[in-house]
Amino acid sequence: MTEPDPAVTARRDQAAAADQHAREIIRMAAEAADAHKDTGPPGPVEWVIIRRMIATAKRKEITVCPHISPAAPQPEFWQAWDPRRVRCQDCALAAWQAILGTELAETCDNCSTVTEQITDRVTQMPPVAAQAPVVISFRLCPACQAANQNTTG
Repeated sequence: MTEPDPAVTARRDQAAAADQHAREIIRMAAEAADAHKDTGPPGPVEWVIIRRMIATAKRKEITVCPHISPAAPQPEFWQAWDPRRVRCQDCALAAWQAILGTELAETCDNCSTVTEQITDRVTQMPPVAAQAPVVISFRLCPACQAANQNTTG
């Protein structure tokens, strides 16, 4: 029997730790901002946003924060209002704080409706192939929030 490569095992362990860290960040962010934290499968509007992130990544249009290193997996943050950037935790928080009080903070990331009744949402893509998990942050207007309600339950 072949012994597992210690480097691969270490990367998987780091990715698992980053995944757990991301889950804790999502829980704390949801509590602090009274954001909606998804616990079930993504709803249809959420899938549109997730697919938008994946398509942007496949086109290689996403730049990565200089604080993120493939040698040390950590949660990465993709914010729908700035779709061409993946950030570390500190830079994601700074970007979120920078838009507070602006029209962008009240704009639906699905339909672009501007409303004060915006719902902050966070979800997570799990680590794939021992890479870091991606925390996805987006905002929905009441109509998109209602359309996103998962109908599989």
